[in-house]
Amino acid sequence: MRYQGVAVVPGVSRGHLWAPSRANGANGAPEAAGFASFEALRQRFIDGAGALPEDLRAMYEAIALDPMWDEGIAAHLDASDSLPAAIRATAKEISATLEGLDDPYLRARAADFTQIGAQLLRLHEGAAGPRPDSILCARDISAVELAQWSAQLSGVVLIEVAPTAHVAIVARGLGLPTIALGGSSNGLYSTAQGPGGEAASILNGFEGWLETAPPPELAARYRPERITAQPDPLPVSVGGRAIGVYANVNFPDDAPLAAGLGADGIGLLRTEFLYVDRPQQPPLEEERAAYARVAATFSGRPIVVRTLDLGGDKLGMGIERDGLDHGMLGVRGIRLSLRRPDAFGQHLRAILEGFAGADVRLMFPMVTLPEEFAQARDLVGLAARRAGAAPPPLGIMVEVPAAAYAFEAFAREGCSFVSFGTNDLAQYFFASDRTKIDSAIDPNTNAAFHAFVSDAVARAKRAGLEVGVCGEAASSAAMTSVWIECGVDELSVAPGLIPWLKARLRNELSTSGKVNT
Repeated sequence: MRYQGVAVVPGVSRGHLWAPSRANGANGAPEAAGFASFEALRQRFIDGAGALPEDLRAMYEAIALDPMWDEGIAAHLDASDSLPAAIRATAKEISATLEGLDDPYLRARAADFTQIGAQLLRLHEGAAGPRPDSILCARDISAVELAQWSAQLSGVVLIEVAPTAHVAIVARGLGLPTIALGGSSNGLYSTAQGPGGEAASILNGFEGWLETAPPPELAARYRPERITAQPDPLPVSVGGRAIGVYANVNFPDDAPLAAGLGADGIGLLRTEFLYVDRPQQPPLEEERAAYARVAATFSGRPIVVRTLDLGGDKLGMGIERDGLDHGMLGVRGIRLSLRRPDAFGQHLRAILEGFAGADVRLMFPMVTLPEEFAQARDLVGLAARRAGAAPPPLGIMVEVPAAAYAFEAFAREGCSFVSFGTNDLAQYFFASDRTKIDSAIDPNTNAAFHAFVSDAVARAKRAGLEVGVCGEAASSAAMTSVWIECGVDELSVAPGLIPWLKARLRNELSTSGKVNT
């Protein structure tokens, strides 16, 4: 079974799934019930943090010594709770308090208290660690535990854990191939805790997926590979040939990681994070503030913002109740936005005001016809006048194959760049649902797909358009030479892949001889 997520740390790993059993402290020593026992557990945690980088060690120590622990544990013990119950309840109460605060930094610390509480319970009950070649399914795992278990691990799957979390930072430093999955993967976590985790799995940290019980042909194709990626702020430029390495940003919190790892800009900022699963459009002020945070992080670097891409597998704003077909072949992306010009206008204004003064470009999703682009362009002009801003450069995300044969017409309407969204593009090219695509259909190694994108890039270049790639194929090792041969201007990938891709591009450019623009 394929679980598609987000690439966090590049590499490929093979092994069996493992997750610690739910920590409840029930197996702890009966006498270990007082406050002194809690202090002993806390000290063991602090001692374990000594293996982390100094900034993380100090942070974990400060959180472990926070007076809120002492107050909560003492209160619950005084109420005759057992020590495990006191730890569990105190961690939950502190986390709930922090999650209700306005300060984003303090809200983010809620997860740290939850993770520390879970580790204290595991320490209390003497829980066993992983065996060799385990792929860790991490949900309430602290960076301290990850560092302690690292010698037994071949890879990490983050479940409902942000790619910017401390455990992800440590995984990156250890060079452990890592991906991040959403909450829909809780079944995988349960499997990893039981006998089902014994089956062999492949984790691909380049393309962001996990395959459980892979078929032999897939297992033969993906061999273990580990890479330690350090921040790389230098541009890729070899012999006069330059290729920008940009970041795909799903949430504002991803932007600092991308900037810190050396992204030359943002090649795809997804704007659905404020819309998905909300019944109404977010207020203008809320959306504008979210974009302003990203703009501040990437000041002076180009930012490509994809306008709202609802529909398909992303629902919000009540579209599921409007009676229209919003499936993969239905009213989605720009088709939906053009049907709701008032909501689209507010969305555009939030982008323009949030990115005021930034090097921002707008990209429309799921565009098929030049006429759609022209309608969207006119609405951007109207929003720009209302925001008192100049219209930014405009482009399209190439997901519908038909669009690739109309680049000259798009250019005449004012389109200045295109970016290949290879996830949907491959779906429509192969007539195969991207969430269920057969392992035998691999766009990264398929000659027909290579020929199509090569021809499409050439068409875009002849039309005078700047060309980027922002789908998963941008980070595919099998596609690197294809993109270089095509002459693309930039590749946009998950933040964790930026240093690896820069190094790979420099090596390919140096050894292939394709160094002239």
